[in-house]
Amino acid sequence: MAEVLTQQQRFSAEILKKEPDFAVLEECFAQGARINGSIFNRSQKETKDLALHVAVRSDAIKLRQWLLDRDAEPVLLDGSGENAIQNAAKFGALNCMKLLVQHGVSLARQS
Repeated sequence: MAEVLTQQQRFSAEILKKEPDFAVLEECFAQGARINGSIFNRSQKETKDLALHVAVRSDAIKLRQWLLDRDAEPVLLDGSGENAIQNAAKFGALNCMKLLVQHGVSLARQS
């Protein structure tokens, strides 16, 4: 029998694609997928990653903007205890850091 995916799992699968289909993301979001919810990996195991962190690490510019426009929380921590701007700094994503600052993220060290 085919496995039925939850909206969060469908959302996760699309987030993990190199070029996500924004129509699918919109549909998942409209049907209850959580922008700030945990992402499921390709084996459908729940992780402590968040969609915005995945977009930061993969340098997915349009995806980052789409998530932020839908109130993704850049201050939330991933499984490594880092927020989105810390991930951007670690990966040298200066443009991402600028975008996050424009969305109200502070560059001050978080405690």
